[in-house]
Amino acid sequence: SLEEYSSQHGDCNVPLGREEHRRLGTWVSTQRTLKSKGELPQERVERLERIGFVWDPNNAAWEEMFSSLEEYNSQHGDCN
Repeated sequence: SLEEYSSQHGDCNVPLGREEHRRLGTWVSTQRTLKSKGELPQERVERLERIGFVWDPNNAAWEEMFSSLEEYNSQHGDCN
């Protein structure tokens, strides 16, 4: 289940290409697609969000790296 995966891996970002989690990865991708089309019921959106589901993992990764850059900048006074 997604809750088990999250417990073991610390997130809900199940990779699509991994054979061991192929079915779950496909399901996770489908949930993201349904939400982006406005076709995922709000109750399901809320249930997924309660377990830390990230709707846009690429944006989440960008935000994490930007935050790291801000921290570096505050410590070193530059972004180099």
